[in-house]
Amino acid sequence: MRPPNGIVTAARLCESLDGLWTTQVRVSWRPEDWLTVYDYSGSNARTYKSASLAVEHVRSGYRYFGQVILETQRREDSPPRPKRRSDTL
Repeated sequence: MRPPNGIVTAARLCESLDGLWTTQVRVSWRPEDWLTVYDYSGSNARTYKSASLAVEHVRSGYRYFGQVILETQRREDSPPRPKRRSDTL
């Protein structure tokens, strides 16, 4: 449970091999752990198509404006994410 004055102290965005981003945060009441952000059902990690959407969620949802760590599992030889119509607009 989040204490009344608990805050996010660090944020990390992780890109998976399929090109989707997940968010992990450190919080003031558990400073040693990176906690994965889950969707509202609590059963799946919340994913984003772009890093900018994930950063926006961290800023607006958690009011965190510090440094954000970016990590990726993708390499140059990884297949590109399939283009979607929304990517070309």
